[in-house]
Amino acid sequence: MQQPTDDDTADLLAPFRLYGPAILWDTHVQGTNEGLDTARARGARLGRPPAMTPEQVRHARDSLTRPGNTVTSIAKLLGVSRNTIYNYVPEPKGGRQALAEATNTAELPRQARPKD
Repeated sequence: MQQPTDDDTADLLAPFRLYGPAILWDTHVQGTNEGLDTARARGARLGRPPAMTPEQVRHARDSLTRPGNTVTSIAKLLGVSRNTIYNYVPEPKGGRQALAEATNTAELPRQARPKD
């Protein structure tokens, strides 16, 4: 029986050096995805939390319809950036008139009453 030389050992380990990191990476990614799936199954909310609540968005929309309010003043009041206001309330890009029209709800048509 022959003893392996250092060259033989290096030849045997070469595939592990080459493919080992990829195998470890795949295992790592698989474990991460399994953990995320488990968290979703538990009902956990993943990702960055929203910057504004729906109530804050409504308040910003209502405030922007008033001529004296600016996006900057509303952003300071709510503790967010101007860009966040524009992201959550995109209507100001069309002007205050477009925002006022988008905020107003249309009334349902009234049914005509039959004359007696």
